[in-house]
Amino acid sequence: PVVDENDVYAFFESGDVIAHSHDGETKWTRSLTKDYGDFAGNHGVGSSPALSSTGLVILIDHDAPSYLISLDLESGENVWKTDREPRVSWSSPVIASVSGKEKVLISSNGIAESYDAETGAQDWVFEGIDGNTVASPTFAGDVVIVGSSGKRESRAIRLDGSGDVSESHLDWVAEDSSSSFGSPLVHKGNVYFVNRAGVAFCNDLKTGERKWSLRL
Repeated sequence: PVVDENDVYAFFESGDVIAHSHDGETKWTRSLTKDYGDFAGNHGVGSSPALSSTGLVILIDHDAPSYLISLDLESGENVWKTDREPRVSWSSPVIASVSGKEKVLISSNGIAESYDAETGAQDWVFEGIDGNTVASPTFAGDVVIVGSSGKRESRAIRLDGSGDVSESHLDWVAEDSSSSFGSPLVHKGNVYFVNRAGVAFCNDLKTGERKWSLRL
């Protein structure tokens, strides 16, 4: 769930979205599966909602026609809905302030993207990533860190682009650090990854160079 000063918002694998006051009073409910069809895929839905100043943002990427949606915080009605191609992943959208504007950052099965949080319009797309189906993107100032379970796939992408930035906005690639199930963690100039074998990696945020690794 996510919270603001007035309410608690929760999204369930059933497709139900519920807003409660902090006193437990139901404010509104919504069924995405009733409105847009059942979720398709072998492992269900794993995305958590994100809270922008204008709406509750939910990413539904699955084996059927997919979508990114923003729901009005007061009513649960659509602020906007952006349709997407079928693309199975379990990552969550992240809200970030980029040059004073709210953006929705997405890392999902082959691509990273930025959307305008107010309108749902796509700002840019970075294609050609392998293994980024679970880890959510991590906002880090002027870059977004994309975690992947593949070698030479976790990377930093600059946020100031537009259109297809696959060839122009790669900042660095982590040579041998991978992030299988947990999202990358940024702290004091470092990026931390943990792979499926339980190895933690520490990389420099500016260069992507590995500083150390440790088998947990």
